[in-house]
Amino acid sequence: MEVTKKNRAAWSPNVIFSIGIIFSFLAATLFYFINYRKLGTPKKNKNLLMGAAGLLLIFPAATFLPLGEIISTIVIFASNLLFLLYFYSDQMVIFEEFIKDGGRKASPVIMVTGCIAVALVVLSLLFFGDSIEAEYLNSKVERAAELTV
Repeated sequence: MEVTKKNRAAWSPNVIFSIGIIFSFLAATLFYFINYRKLGTPKKNKNLLMGAAGLLLIFPAATFLPLGEIISTIVIFASNLLFLLYFYSDQMVIFEEFIKDGGRKASPVIMVTGCIAVALVVLSLLFFGDSIEAEYLNSKVERAAELTV
């Protein structure tokens, strides 16, 4: 069966933008990447990858700015927002043409469920790692206390 625009469904750039704000620009990058393929414009992925690589360089650099933690956070959030706005505006035009040509809107349920699942895994790994580190440090403190007595 040949895949036509009527058979395919693409996510709205509005939904992807919201995912980027709520979860992370990395999640939005993944969904923008997939969406370009669904919209029939996979060549746009090169721009997306270059933008994501640029953001991945900006984030660590912003943490070393001598402007304080609040300014660094603002720089990171602003660069994230600019990234999302650029790809939102770029995909919105393509998405509207896709819908006019008979394409369908995809449900965001899979996207949101995946993001929540990944967030829960990351949070549980952080919690687990933190508890292991706390136990390790407590054992070191107890050993040091035994040696000094």
